[in-house]
Amino acid sequence: MAERVTQQLIATKAGVHSSTVSLALADHPSIPAATRKRIKALALKLGYRRDPLLAALVSYRKNRAPIAKGVLGWIDLHADKKRARTAYGPLWDGAVARARERGWNMEVFCPAHDGLSLPKLSRILRARGIQGLVIAPLPDGMSALELEWPWFSAVVASRTLQTPRLHSIAPHQAFNMRLLCLKLHALGYRRPGLFIGEAANERVDHNWVGAFLDFQFSTPGVKTIPPLTPAGATDSAELLGWAKNQRPDVIITTRPADCRAILGKAGIRIPEDVALAQPNNDIGAGEAPVCYVDECFAEVGRRAIDTLEAMINRHETGVPIKPLSISIDGEIREGPGKTKG
Repeated sequence: MAERVTQQLIATKAGVHSSTVSLALADHPSIPAATRKRIKALALKLGYRRDPLLAALVSYRKNRAPIAKGVLGWIDLHADKKRARTAYGPLWDGAVARARERGWNMEVFCPAHDGLSLPKLSRILRARGIQGLVIAPLPDGMSALELEWPWFSAVVASRTLQTPRLHSIAPHQAFNMRLLCLKLHALGYRRPGLFIGEAANERVDHNWVGAFLDFQFSTPGVKTIPPLTPAGATDSAELLGWAKNQRPDVIITTRPADCRAILGKAGIRIPEDVALAQPNNDIGAGEAPVCYVDECFAEVGRRAIDTLEAMINRHETGVPIKPLSISIDGEIREGPGKTKG
């Protein structure tokens, strides 16, 4: 009985990998034209014939639309129903796009806006058969959320939820802060100061301050300036006193508007006397940072959906014993602010 001619047999005869044969027979441009020609000639000589049923299956898998899988819940705890989607627009866009790619619809649930108690929200989600939940970044001052967790697969698209500890996907704030400090150092700044509210730093698990201090202590020639982390609203005298005593040449801050208003009123010019930089990409109108961090929230949203779908497929529900923390590296973007040199 004649040996059945397979792509593996052709690969063996040609001295190449079977994947090379598959691509060559499909006339894929990644395979050099001479190699494609040689493999096709060998296949013809050996009497290779494509399996029509297998070819049809491959075509079907390649071209079919994603199967509709149901609804995922986007849980937004802000009173303003659009708050988390507008403040974190790329996060929402990335999550929705990936959900649609995978055959899911995304539905927003905003209990504070709709006057729903959390127990009632849990009942609604269960009645609707919605198992998968994406927890949007929580409002300032909120760090806990009580739902009937054993019924749900859930991920947090930030580090703002502290109780319970669920799987989280968020920007890599420690990495991003160090990346920003290194960029400012390369631009010639040697007296960086950090002005970030205590609440903002808590929302990122203290990663911003920790990475900033590590950079100061580990980088020769950099002036050690203690961070300013006020507990509440910006105190004009506190900020001004800190700036005059420490004399930073650049201030890394999430409160650029406060810096401009308070320091400008005291005659400290921005960016001529002190430049501004931001560890995030929440850039307001008229602001001109030297550089800032693009936290890549669209990728955070996509990875949140990937993680959630994997949990659903594994029937993984409830509060995990060992929650995972997935960090997405950001990228530095240069702004129009004055730079050294």
